[in-house]
Amino acid sequence: MLTPAFSISQNDDFVTVVLKCPYIKTQDVEFYINDNEFKFYVKPYFLRLAFPEPIVEDGREKASYDVDKGEITVALPKATKGQHFADLDFLTKLMAPKGGPGSSAVEPGLSMDSQPLSQPPSKPKAGPLIEVIGERTEGADMMDQDNDEAEEDEDDGQNYHWDYPQESLPQPELQTTARYGFNNAHSGYGSHIQEIAYEILDVTDLETSTPASRREQRLFRENLKFDDEHYMADFLNSEEINPFLDFRPSFWKALKRVQKARPADPPPSVEPAKGVEPTPSSVLPDLASMTITPAPMCEPWLTFTEEEQQQMRSLPNKEYLLDDERATYLGLVDILFAYAYNHRTTEGDSTVESPWTVAKLSSTLSCFETFHSLQESLTACVRRALAYPLYRSYALALRCIEDVAVLFKLGKRAILKALLEVRTLVAGDDRMYVLGRVWLDDYCVWIQRASDKRLQSLASELNHATVTKEQIDWDLEQLEQAARDGPSIADHSSDPAEI
Repeated sequence: MLTPAFSISQNDDFVTVVLKCPYIKTQDVEFYINDNEFKFYVKPYFLRLAFPEPIVEDGREKASYDVDKGEITVALPKATKGQHFADLDFLTKLMAPKGGPGSSAVEPGLSMDSQPLSQPPSKPKAGPLIEVIGERTEGADMMDQDNDEAEEDEDDGQNYHWDYPQESLPQPELQTTARYGFNNAHSGYGSHIQEIAYEILDVTDLETSTPASRREQRLFRENLKFDDEHYMADFLNSEEINPFLDFRPSFWKALKRVQKARPADPPPSVEPAKGVEPTPSSVLPDLASMTITPAPMCEPWLTFTEEEQQQMRSLPNKEYLLDDERATYLGLVDILFAYAYNHRTTEGDSTVESPWTVAKLSSTLSCFETFHSLQESLTACVRRALAYPLYRSYALALRCIEDVAVLFKLGKRAILKALLEVRTLVAGDDRMYVLGRVWLDDYCVWIQRASDKRLQSLASELNHATVTKEQIDWDLEQLEQAARDGPSIADHSSDPAEI
């Protein structure tokens, strides 16, 4: 069955689903409504959606078909009038898991004239995504309840420390194959990844590597790649770097519009990161208490384009039991930094070199790195920004950290838009599309269910975070002083293919 293109909107009374289904027989269309579940079927299309709140079949439901547009519009009554259905624009989150129950058949429901059929369907049985082996005891249920309460308490952003080191459990001695990718869910085809993405990977023998060995190789290659002269040349050529520092991405403008729309007084600003010239436009607003719910669509930039919606529809709906939640969020910081650097240095118009830039600057994508603290993640970001790309500026790297903070402030929609753009860049390059399979697809699905409190907590930390030159471990202060004292260095240019 094909999944039709669809979009969803709502008002106080209805959730409206518009489905793109050209050249169909309307007499064959079937709908099914039960609690929060909606199913649609007409050969060759099938769609099942799970809404966050219940809908009802009470006679107000209706459907119409526009022959010219090939669109079916279905109005689904809300069980509670005026209730807000959150995250209706996260299409992947609403869709049923591919291959799950009901994916090959559909119970009869409503016909196109919106009248109930004679035999109402029974509620389908949905198999669990995670199968529990063995009998459950009363004590186990109580333990789960305690764990849920503890997780809810821990989810308070004020109590979560992103820079507190967290060590992974020791690997079993009998393990001979590495696990890698999102949530360490992949193994067994490291040689295939290395064969395809050899120009990007900074890791050898991925299949037998460990997090420690991958980090050691990353640091070794970064130290080998760092070029004193290139850094000093870019430090002196401020006229080439300053336009990138002054560039204001569209998501910065979106944040200012959201802030301006708040009825409360604007919060106090904070000083810009060390090493960045203090200009009025470089100061980040401190919006730790700000949320963009329940009406995020009021900000145009946060509205998903048709291309972005198509990507979400193509992704499988999954739920994840994260092995290391902290590492997952910190890997997201790393990927968004690479996105921010490319976005800023191309002024929002990516080039043919953008896939290489993003993949190479991300330690997650190029080194399969796992971070245990925010400081580790940001330090790796700045090191790679000073070792690999064409423009190697410490101030520029700090500005990109501010960009990441802005994306986190805007929330899941802004982050998802950035991830979808990275996914598009990587998928379109024959050298690295496989990296999208093991990292970006899952990140794009997972972020739609990620904790808003975690994201806001991390945004607050990023808003005040910085990386000192001493932490980079490349004597940047001495190089900058040598550049000031020595003769002017000619403009440094490099062929990106040689970097």
